Amino acid sequence: MIDNKNSGHEKKNIKNIVLITISVVIAVLAIWYVYVSSQKSTSLAELEKETQFLAMIARDVSIVSLEDSVLNDITVSVAEKPSRRDKNSSDSNDVLVALIIDDFGPSTNRETIRGFIDLPYDITISIIPGNDRSVSIGQEVSKAGKDVFIHLPMEPKEPASMDERDMVYASDDHSRLETVFSRVLKDLPQAVGLNNHMGSRAMADTLFLKNLAVALKSRDLVFVDSRTDKEFFSIGIMRKAGVSATSRDIFLDYAIDTVIIEDQFARLIRIARKRGWAVGIGHVKQETLEVLQRKLPIYENEGIKFVFVRDLITDLSQ
Repeated sequence: MIDNKNSGHEKKNIKNIVLITISVVIAVLAIWYVYVSSQKSTSLAELEKETQFLAMIARDVSIVSLEDSVLNDITVSVAEKPSRRDKNSSDSNDVLVALIIDDFGPSTNRETIRGFIDLPYDITISIIPGNDRSVSIGQEVSKAGKDVFIHLPMEPKEPASMDERDMVYASDDHSRLETVFSRVLKDLPQAVGLNNHMGSRAMADTLFLKNLAVALKSRDLVFVDSRTDKEFFSIGIMRKAGVSATSRDIFLDYAIDTVIIEDQFARLIRIARKRGWAVGIGHVKQETLEVLQRKLPIYENEGIKFVFVRDLITDLSQ
């Protein structure tokens, strides 16, 4: 009887030990799960942040220049840019999107060029000066009722092809810029504004930007910073000099793939709906044209108003 009683106590003790062990294991697993979940959330948050700031390099630098593909997300939060929704004008509820199409001038498929020019929307065409077709394209764009921008090549931080006729450098003084502007505007007298092609080094030089602002102001040209680098501060300098200016939000075609271009376009539209306006830059590529031909009517039917970037900048300045 005694042995049976002791045996019962031993079994009960073993059972208690097993239950305690299981409880401890469950508690440890719960703590581990909470820790891993928190680490995962942190990693995702960091990844999202990095996605917004890190360079998105083009798959083919011959398609989109290396610097023109550096950023594809908003590096300035929506809250840091003025909202049209704060205005009391009658059209304050309009959702405005300004599109700039870069790199016209060098040899490009004529049908693609014509396709962009014939789009029945207010789209700004930015032309690299000094190329074989720069002058004739400027004339065609103006005849079609679209705005012409100068896509001025500027000195980059990294070595790049710098054989453009009108390349400007961070070291250029006011006199050199005046010479370049006089020559460029002789070819493109229709130009109403300018945005930079490459230019990460030039656009980071305060003195250069001040000289550039003087040249733009004296010719009543608006300015768009293409933002080819993470850090940019040109807008404050331009506005202080009396130049109407803004910066792009999204590169539509950092990779020449219609799926990616559609996704970038959708992101641009989301920015515009949240803030009231947005600026996107694309390039004179057939894939980009196809996406615009397909999506512009759809977004217009959804209430998006496509405007020339000059008009958008003027509206924001007011």
